[in-house]
Amino acid sequence: MMKKVILSALCITGSLLLQAQEPHFSMFYQNPAGLNPALAGVNECIMRIGGIYRDQWRTVGKPYSTYSFFADARLQPYDFKTDAFGVGLNFVGDKAGTAKMGSNDFKIISSYHKGFIKDNRLIISFGWSLGFVNRTIDETQLYFGSQWMGDQFNSTLPSNEPFQKSSVYYFDMNAGLLTTIYITDYTVLSLGGVLNHITRPQFSFFGTDHRIGMETTLHAGLNAVLTPRTFIMPKVYLSMQEGSKELILGFNTAYYPGLEPIYMGLWYRWARDITPVVGFSIRGFNLMLSYDVNISRFTYASQYHGGFEISLVKNFLCADPFFFSKDKYSKDGKKRCPVF
Repeated sequence: MMKKVILSALCITGSLLLQAQEPHFSMFYQNPAGLNPALAGVNECIMRIGGIYRDQWRTVGKPYSTYSFFADARLQPYDFKTDAFGVGLNFVGDKAGTAKMGSNDFKIISSYHKGFIKDNRLIISFGWSLGFVNRTIDETQLYFGSQWMGDQFNSTLPSNEPFQKSSVYYFDMNAGLLTTIYITDYTVLSLGGVLNHITRPQFSFFGTDHRIGMETTLHAGLNAVLTPRTFIMPKVYLSMQEGSKELILGFNTAYYPGLEPIYMGLWYRWARDITPVVGFSIRGFNLMLSYDVNISRFTYASQYHGGFEISLVKNFLCADPFFFSKDKYSKDGKKRCPVF
């Protein structure tokens, strides 16, 4: 028990020192526009809305909770054969540990997509997002050495810590690129990169000139048809910020026993977690569940428990060809595939 208390205290102290805890999800692919603003509108359907919730470290101390709600849509005027626009909104909230160190991040997102080669076999996308962020902390829930009198703790004693604010606000800006390649009619490759915190906004509870470091994210994915009823979707995600790195790789498979698919997958967060995934779709709703099995050196406190995630996404206007291309049918009379 004492080890858990000490580790929880170290986690809180580390968060205060870093001043820039970044919320994250194992199912990063379930919120595409939140991952990369260039992915806003990249969908076979015209519009999607969804949410994702993560609960982490419940077995160690006060849990870390992260949640996101999002919506994005594609705008493709009738005369646009090779161009389209994307718009979106994204909210991410986060509460961490005993001090309830939290963030509320609201973003507006815009993207532009340009098709190349015959039938848009290559698509280059650019996106940006502007965020308004609120960071909070409840320092009254923390314990400091100056508040101990021998073996007795007195919360009324001063902490001697230089807290000046318990709530701060700032604007944030992010930009991303995406390349989508239709290798065949049944295999699609995507390669993306994102720069987060481009303006390095200032953020400190102590009134110091601390700026958030720029974060670089790289991601890649492949959607491939294995059989008429089976798809495989391997992906890789790499995030780098001021010496910290997070690497996630793995795959999901989709099997169609009927008109709606069921999903199974397995993912690996490098040196930290193994994450199985299950899910299903029904009437356009996509429900996914995952659980991180912690395998890091933290296991003596976590007991192999990590984070639970659940996401729900709904797609709309999936059968309206007007937004996909100017012509409803190709020259051979077959229905055209979506541009995105």
